[in-house]
Amino acid sequence: MIVVVIIGVIHTVRNNQGETILDQKRNVVGETLDMLLQTKIVRIREALNTYFMDHGAFPEYMDLLVPDYIRTQQEISDPWNMPLKLEQDESMSTAIHSAGPDGQWETSDDIWRKI
Repeated sequence: MIVVVIIGVIHTVRNNQGETILDQKRNVVGETLDMLLQTKIVRIREALNTYFMDHGAFPEYMDLLVPDYIRTQQEISDPWNMPLKLEQDESMSTAIHSAGPDGQWETSDDIWRKI
């Protein structure tokens, strides 16, 4: 009975913005995963720049960074455990691409960062 009451409180108590406790927790988790992705992208960008200095071009695939520039495969995966992709457009602009929280490529929550 006490558990049911606690669950009810969690679902009904709201802050000043109208968010429930569960909504607030989801937002914090989402923001944390976004920050983790940004940190990984900075590290990958450094590895890519070093690779570029050594080889005169960016690698075709992120896997080519492991183990000489990045220690493990996990470091080139996003926080949702999807591999990050390295993509170049016709103007030779290079970007790191994450499938985002839904884990599906080419959807609205995909994350792109130019390097």
